[in-house]
Amino acid sequence: MSKKGQQTLFDLKFVSSAAENGKRKSSDENKDQKYDKNKRKRTFQEGWKERYPWVDQDDDGLMFCKYCRSFPEFANKSSALYKGTTNLKIDPLISHDKTNEHLTVSKHYLTKKNPISNDQNNNEAVAEYRNKLLPVIKDTEIGKAFYKLSEEEKKKMTVLFNTAYAVARNGKPFSDYLYIYELNSLNGLDINGQYNNIIACENFIEAISQTLRERICDEVLMTNCVSILADGSTDAAILEQEIVYLRYVHPISGIPVCRQIDIIAVKSSDASGVLGALNAAVENGLNLKMTDFHPDNKGTPSLIMANFDGASVNFGSKSGVVAQMKKDFTNILALQCVAHKLELSILDAVKCWKYLSDTFEDIIKGIFKFYHYSPKRRRELRAIAEILEKELIHFSNVKQVRWLASKARAIDAVKKNFEQVVTHLEHNNLSSTYTEGASKALGYVKKITTVKFVKVLHFMLDFLPVVANLSKSFQSETVLLCEVTILVDGAILALEGLKTSNGANMKEFLENFDTVTSKYGNVKLTNKPQTLNYSDDADVKKFLSDVITYLMKRFDALYKPPFSLFSVFNVKNWPVLVPELGKYGVDEIMSIVSHECFSFLFNEAEKAVVLSQWSLLKAKVRHLRHVSLVDIYSSVIAEDRQSKHLPVICKVIEVMMTLSPSTASCERGFSTQNIVKTNRRTKLTQNNLRNQLLLMLEGPDLKDFRAEKSIAQWLLSANKSRHVHGHKLHEKDSEYDDETNMSYDASKVN
Repeated sequence: MSKKGQQTLFDLKFVSSAAENGKRKSSDENKDQKYDKNKRKRTFQEGWKERYPWVDQDDDGLMFCKYCRSFPEFANKSSALYKGTTNLKIDPLISHDKTNEHLTVSKHYLTKKNPISNDQNNNEAVAEYRNKLLPVIKDTEIGKAFYKLSEEEKKKMTVLFNTAYAVARNGKPFSDYLYIYELNSLNGLDINGQYNNIIACENFIEAISQTLRERICDEVLMTNCVSILADGSTDAAILEQEIVYLRYVHPISGIPVCRQIDIIAVKSSDASGVLGALNAAVENGLNLKMTDFHPDNKGTPSLIMANFDGASVNFGSKSGVVAQMKKDFTNILALQCVAHKLELSILDAVKCWKYLSDTFEDIIKGIFKFYHYSPKRRRELRAIAEILEKELIHFSNVKQVRWLASKARAIDAVKKNFEQVVTHLEHNNLSSTYTEGASKALGYVKKITTVKFVKVLHFMLDFLPVVANLSKSFQSETVLLCEVTILVDGAILALEGLKTSNGANMKEFLENFDTVTSKYGNVKLTNKPQTLNYSDDADVKKFLSDVITYLMKRFDALYKPPFSLFSVFNVKNWPVLVPELGKYGVDEIMSIVSHECFSFLFNEAEKAVVLSQWSLLKAKVRHLRHVSLVDIYSSVIAEDRQSKHLPVICKVIEVMMTLSPSTASCERGFSTQNIVKTNRRTKLTQNNLRNQLLLMLEGPDLKDFRAEKSIAQWLLSANKSRHVHGHKLHEKDSEYDDETNMSYDASKVN
């Protein structure tokens, strides 16, 4: 203890330290003032552009990223280099170049813009930067894997992959790979026996399908928006399958496409099961998540529409699939397939005409079954046709497929075979010893030889082509939503015409029916009605009115915003006079870019220039009224990829063409599934089904298939070495020798 008033060593040290700190503070202030006075003023270095071609300096001296400013929808707007910074150092450039937002923007910039300028040094810098982000195949891991093989090994593997692809692309069982393999060996191809098994075929097809999925994913990521399509069905193994498609505008050609991304075996057929299948399809097929399509996510397209059939599981107001999707995608549009709407409209009207729904259709179905399941009767009918010197037309069922075209074919076959059928049924009734068959023949004779049946038969042949052609138009992948109402209006006008004027088949009936003898050709008809003229037939007129009413009711949503806004893109309806054309569509275009379902796709700067670009678009395509809409607007988009004169209105066009009116692609997908998974292939695994189905629906023709990327994908997917020459090599510590090594170790890729 120190004495009172006496300083300790600690106290002395503290006092000394405090005094010293005061001197240092004064000294530091003098140094700061001296540094500020002599501080080097930093300037923008043009040499930075050689390494970072995206950097530039504006008139205010702010350094910024021109790539990010070109695509603000994908950029990080809080970034200093997006806003502009006075920190003229290389450190922020290094950091910015590594951010995910900048990488996404750069890929869009280098693929969608044309960054070539008159500055040769800048062009070289851009090319080098492009190769870093978008390397050619030989510079990627996949490319290194493939080019590691010798030419002989490449040739052998190409043969094997071509064989596997041919098997899968044509819907053949994988066992066909074995005999084609043997055939190649017999034809002199030295491919050895290492991969002469079904497992190898499955692995090859897996690699090919994975390469194709990556290509589809790359296309999707280059778009601004997508629509999702889905439908369910039961396969040959009695498993519930949900097939999922995405519709988007192809980033190169500008044509709207529907790509099958996956088929999922649903756990349950309720709304939660279907929604789970949609999420799984996006995740497994594209390696993305459904939430990646949310408008708030930058760098991925936005999901703007869901298109399903009209089942309650999809459109239930409380717990349907659409209702559940709206919890995450608040502004998503939903539409029932227009082809299904049409089919249901006709069925609703048919129910109102009792004769048509109960009697006529049963007769057509009965005649089909009477001959379809009896080869003997078909032989007899063919013999009668030869005697009568008539051509026999194949009978088809009324509902053999879902679309209305099949009904027209079925009824047309009955009309053309009418005399032969009546003759055979009368003969069958008199000569048959089979009591039930004779009674059926007699019953059909009585029903089809009435005037009413023949009259309705001819009426339906004038009515069905109108709706069948409408159905065929709806089934096209390239049909645009703005064309649907035009097609419906055209069909309604044609149906209105049938009320007042007879069609070609109606006229044929009236001309060939003898009112005196009640004969139609050589067949005598019974139960002649008082009125023969179709225009005076109350049943016919009421049926046509019902069809029109139900069409307007089911398609009512398409005549209202936001769907109706896109009708301004129909060039055929544009005014001819320039003053009127200048004003045309202004309100609709502004309504589109401001609508809650699309406004997130457009920033304020784009909304400010959209009308000026709309005027330029009208001037550009006003003379193309004779060209289809999809050809007009796909050409505009493809051309603007290079010129960038109309980027905003092209984005509006992309939205218009992305909106999906029909799920016909899903129906075609299930038709293909039925080719792949038959009663003889019920044990086909789900993974093999999805791979083969993808190649059949989305793969290129065999003559256009190139196996290089798929072979490299297969090489890299292995956990161990691939023995491409049929045997394992001795381990080597040194580098591979392309001429001697016969295996490739995927783990050694740099």
